[in-house]
Amino acid sequence: MPKFSPYQKGKRPPAVGALEFNSSPGNKKQPYGNADKEQKIASAGDVIPLVFCKRASSIGGVWIQPSLIKAGVRDLNSSQAFPICQGTMVSTPSTNRIFIGLKCLAFLASDQAVTVSADHRFVSAATYASASNSCPFPDDGATGMLYCGVENFTYFDPVQKASVNQRSNRRDFRKVGDFYNYKEITRAVGDCDNTTYINGGSLTKLFDNETGNDLTAAYAAAFFTGGVITEDERNRRFNPNPPFQVLGGLTNGTIAEGIYALDNDGNLDRDYLVEVTSVPFSSVGAQGEGYTFQTGCESINLQRNTSFDADESGQLIGIQTQYFFSTRRDPSAYPSTDDFSSFADITLLQITSNAFQDFPGGAVPADLRQVYVYYDEGVLVTKYSAGLSGGSYTTGSSNQFVDLALHLFSMIKRSSDSIAELAQPVKLSNIQAIGTFCSTYNMFFNGVLDQPYNLIEYISEISPFFLLAFLSNGGRYEFSPLLPVNGSNAVDVTALTPSATFDETDILAGTYTKNYTPAEERRDLIINVTYRNVTPKFIASPVGVMVRFSGTADDAPVVNFDMSEFCATKSHATRFAKYELARRKHSTHTIQFETALDTNGLKATDIIKVQRQRTNNIGDDRTETDHYQITLVSHSTDGTTLFEAMHFPLNASSIATISNEVINGTFKQTAS
Repeated sequence: MPKFSPYQKGKRPPAVGALEFNSSPGNKKQPYGNADKEQKIASAGDVIPLVFCKRASSIGGVWIQPSLIKAGVRDLNSSQAFPICQGTMVSTPSTNRIFIGLKCLAFLASDQAVTVSADHRFVSAATYASASNSCPFPDDGATGMLYCGVENFTYFDPVQKASVNQRSNRRDFRKVGDFYNYKEITRAVGDCDNTTYINGGSLTKLFDNETGNDLTAAYAAAFFTGGVITEDERNRRFNPNPPFQVLGGLTNGTIAEGIYALDNDGNLDRDYLVEVTSVPFSSVGAQGEGYTFQTGCESINLQRNTSFDADESGQLIGIQTQYFFSTRRDPSAYPSTDDFSSFADITLLQITSNAFQDFPGGAVPADLRQVYVYYDEGVLVTKYSAGLSGGSYTTGSSNQFVDLALHLFSMIKRSSDSIAELAQPVKLSNIQAIGTFCSTYNMFFNGVLDQPYNLIEYISEISPFFLLAFLSNGGRYEFSPLLPVNGSNAVDVTALTPSATFDETDILAGTYTKNYTPAEERRDLIINVTYRNVTPKFIASPVGVMVRFSGTADDAPVVNFDMSEFCATKSHATRFAKYELARRKHSTHTIQFETALDTNGLKATDIIKVQRQRTNNIGDDRTETDHYQITLVSHSTDGTTLFEAMHFPLNASSIATISNEVINGTFKQTAS
């Protein structure tokens, strides 16, 4: 399974098929649509995501719907493993913030004692560098943990039901040279400690797994007097002392232990398995792939011990068998040649519980719905947005988009705290100011990256949703606010002074062009933004908010923007919508011109003033003055500089019209 990969621009991207697979709605790692659905099973090509979030001041965090990569049963508990994040997660899992479908894991209820646990498993790349066979599920000797290696097979048989004429199959996969063990458990609701049921007899059949042949007649002739299969009383409880009479039934959840094997100390141990030296029932035709018993319930006795009352209030469901097969006597002692290094630096979530009872055959419960996990803190990153502390940057979880961008650069080995700032691909000197700007307007990144991205394109495309531009300036990338800011890193709604002024003497003859925005794009409209209202209380699905100027009609055209992959608040969504509305309303055109080589250090997002003399043949000559925001600066080898700029008008008080509208404009918001 590949990891999330922010591959560099210019390098060959992943295959189109993989991109389409990971971007499909069904493979998204954040909840979409119906939450009560079957658990998603990981497939080849499924990307291990990157969880980036930090809940602060009741804002943020993420819900993730991970895929299942490994499952098993042990000591009658089920365990499932899910890849959560590439890197170290700061949060630890909490069962009250994990849902199985629509049910909270911490509050799964039944009449028997339910135990649940949720733990993170993590092995660093450094560990794998020296020991590639390190198990990604540490402490697998503890109860309920998963074993490493593909040679271990654990599963529950279907319940042998205590329901008259209900048949069930008991499948055995024992092969010569393998090792096995088993346990049985009573499945019931309420008090069933005086209930047994008659199983087998004429309802019993024996089949060979390899050929499918019915071996019932030969089985009966070989093992039963007169060739008649006798009945078997299930859920019975014996007096351990002579004369070993049957006292009654087992209580709900009672374990009937299976066979054990000797461990290294010569003691019986559940983790050691018995060797299969011959094929069971080979004498009656069973082949090397094992056998299947088909049995059924003939009758139920609610008062097996007449000295006690009948179990009228309880309901015995049946008996279930857990099997363990392996190629080794000690399943935890996998070969030293096993290589698990593909799990390096991946946080895995392991859920272990005895709450699931519906195992029709296999390690994954039939009643296992999609798992949803809430995290208030995501992957461990370097917090550039917090500035230097004692000469270095601190680490932790973050909700700052600029920290995410720099972390993505570090993932492709282009950024490191150990090198000088000038060697960084991104300008760091203004990162703390950018973080303050985003915090001022509650613009935080709380999301899951779940498909391969072109790093530069991704950052460039997401930046405007944070009212930022991602620029290439002087050989390095740089973040800059889309709106002018003041000394407090807030949007400046006071009089502006342009960074430069260009007039007829500066603009090279014949290079000036002006293109007006089509009227269709400037008409009144409604901006609909999708986001997630994330709280730890319930699974967060996308919601929407529609924003328009107060005077815009209800039936105006709607333009949609999807910010649900990272936006966790309505205020963030509406802030972007206000900017988009103000830009479309007040910016009427774009210009392009060339000058002699610019030496002023101008960059995109800077505000400039352009003065041009308008002359025509009717004598209507006048000077045109307007303000623009630079969108592109390109230096040519012939000693000229090309500027492209967007109309960015100022009012009579030299206050930016778009900025003032975003901060002080009158808008109307409705849910969508």
